[in-house]
Amino acid sequence: MRLLERFSFARKFQLVFLLFALPLGYALWVIGSDYLGRLQAIDHELEGAQALQSMALVQRELIAQRTLLARWKGTDNAAEGLLRQREAQLDEALQQAAAPLQSALIGAQAREHFQALQAERAGLQAQALAPVALPDALERYQKTLLHLLALREQVATDSGLILDPRLATYLMMEQLTYILPRLLEQLGTFAAQGHGAVVSQHFTLQSRVLIRDLRRGLDEQRAQLIKAQSTLQREAPQAMRQLAGPFEAALAGFDQFLAQIDRDMFEASPMALTPEQFVQRVEALEAQLQGLQQAVYDQFATSLGQHRQRALLTMVEVIGAFVLLTLLALYVLLCLNASIRRSTAGIIEAAESLRDGDLRVRMQVHGADDLASIAQALNSAVAQLRDSLQGVGRESRQLDDTVQLLGGQARDALDAVEQQQAQMSQIATAATQMAATAQSVAQSCEQAAVEAQQTREVA
Repeated sequence: MRLLERFSFARKFQLVFLLFALPLGYALWVIGSDYLGRLQAIDHELEGAQALQSMALVQRELIAQRTLLARWKGTDNAAEGLLRQREAQLDEALQQAAAPLQSALIGAQAREHFQALQAERAGLQAQALAPVALPDALERYQKTLLHLLALREQVATDSGLILDPRLATYLMMEQLTYILPRLLEQLGTFAAQGHGAVVSQHFTLQSRVLIRDLRRGLDEQRAQLIKAQSTLQREAPQAMRQLAGPFEAALAGFDQFLAQIDRDMFEASPMALTPEQFVQRVEALEAQLQGLQQAVYDQFATSLGQHRQRALLTMVEVIGAFVLLTLLALYVLLCLNASIRRSTAGIIEAAESLRDGDLRVRMQVHGADDLASIAQALNSAVAQLRDSLQGVGRESRQLDDTVQLLGGQARDALDAVEQQQAQMSQIATAATQMAATAQSVAQSCEQAAVEAQQTREVA
């Protein structure tokens, strides 16, 4: 407090301005950082979604090549040529998937999963699969798909997709990272395992149990798909307006596929299904599910773009309002500073004039604040002091007149005394002369007496 008392009002207001501006600047930085963090999180999610979309192409090629492998091992010689032709497409899909993983957003663990995925690529070539039995070859594909699953989950974690705070985009993210990839993988496994039974037109005990389990897995995946549809319909009706058609087409195709498989594969004896029909039905359902997957990708990107646009607009509005209010507060503070400085300058100028003895000064009163009250009080005090001094002047003049009158009377008295003194001097002189005359007369009388005595004595 004593330190602040050493500063002028201007310096104090500069200090107040600094203390006011620093928290406001910090608050602006915090608000800006928060909104920039939200925008960055959305950008990370978009980047992660692009990486997942490239991984979907890898999964699509792996599933397609696994189906071709099952056909090839099931005595479909044309499938071998198709498999060899599609090897380049898998390599291209892997190259496309590698590009997003070079981002600083993706961690080292995701790159390790991708390296493990690439390491399995050599074992999936037609030349390497030729001498391998179908179960072992399918196991290689399954292992590769597991690496792809781990990579997908890690990318979703690194990009923040699994932490999406918005329910609508979170549900779509769940579709893209878990439900639809798992459904496509389950359908591909069913096609690879069931193709041999369709070729032989009968089940073995082991294959029936395995394919029945895969069939129940498809039912579970269908239930997951219906649950996702209803949840999105309830929580994100705007997004579902774009996804309703793909969902309905996928579910209708799914129901038709399961009904045909149950009728022609499990209920018919022998099977009323040819390998070509089986492959066509699987590919038709895969195309519908892939269409749904692409639609969800597009809607997910669109929703994130809308959220980003709204977040950016909100950031601009909040920061703009904050800056406007801050400028208004600073303007009020500057006006207050100017008002106080004007009042204090008038008071200081009046005080200096009073110090020099000028009682004619009058302080200007601005407003009705404390300084205005001080100025009014000082004006009243100066007026009272001026009136008092004027009264003292009047009394002084009266006293001066009295003194002058007394001085004149004193001078008159002095003149009279001087006159009396002169008269007394004259009287004293006359008396002295009379005394001298009397003494002379006395001496004459005494001499006459002496002479008379002498005369008597002579007589």
